[in-house]
Amino acid sequence: MSHFTKVKTKLVDAETIKNALAELGYKVLDGKSVAGWSGKKVNSEFKIKPSKSHYEIGFVKNSGSYEMVADWSMMGLNKEAFISKLSQSYGRVATIEKLTAQGYQLIEEKVEKTGEIRLMMRRS
Repeated sequence: MSHFTKVKTKLVDAETIKNALAELGYKVLDGKSVAGWSGKKVNSEFKIKPSKSHYEIGFVKNSGSYEMVADWSMMGLNKEAFISKLSQSYGRVATIEKLTAQGYQLIEEKVEKTGEIRLMMRRS
C-alpha cells in the first residue's frame, strides 16, 4: 500500500520553482489538492502531473522552503533523479533571474558532458 511522502528541499521561491518546472516541460497547476493512490488527496500550493496517470507532485511551503509531497511509490518516477533535475534547473533559473535583474545579459550557455551547466553573462 502506498502513501504520501514529503521531501524537504532548499527551494525557496515559488515563481522560480514554477519557471524551473516549465523549463523541464511540466505544466504547473494550482494546488488545492494532490491526487494519490485510492483517491487519497493532500493539500498543496501548486502541483504538476508528471505522467499520464492521475498521480501528482504538490509543492507546500514549510519553514521558508518548499516540500514536495507525492505518492512516490505509485507514480513510476525516479524520485532522486526528478529532485536532481529540478534542483539543477532551479539553480540555473534563479541565477539567470538574479543576474538579469542586476543588469547582466545571458551570452552563452553550455552543458558539459558531466551535466554541469556553464553560463556566460555580461553586464549590459
